[in-house]
Amino acid sequence: MCKFSLITMKKIFKLPIITISSLAFMAITACSSTSSTTLGSKMVQQGQGMAELGEQWQEGKDKIEKGGDLIDEGQDQIVEGKQLIKEGREMMRESERLYQQRGGRIQ
Repeated sequence: MCKFSLITMKKIFKLPIITISSLAFMAITACSSTSSTTLGSKMVQQGQGMAELGEQWQEGKDKIEKGGDLIDEGQDQIVEGKQLIKEGREMMRESERLYQQRGGRIQ
């Protein structure tokens, strides 16, 4: 059931006839439901569905590209991290060697 309550009855009677008939037409068309869909509306619905699929596909492609970029950045960070570890271990070995040369004892 459709409830049409744009304007109270008191206000409706003060409006010009053209406005009242327009409001009545809007109420009737808003409350009625069409059981048959036109070819044009079907085409519009299909077009909207296709557009949504296209947008979803593009979003998926964008995510793949972003993921690839993040993996590339991650690989670069892994290489850099391994290099830092190697340098750190060398620094520790050198420090331990110098410490022992100066009389220090490592347990």
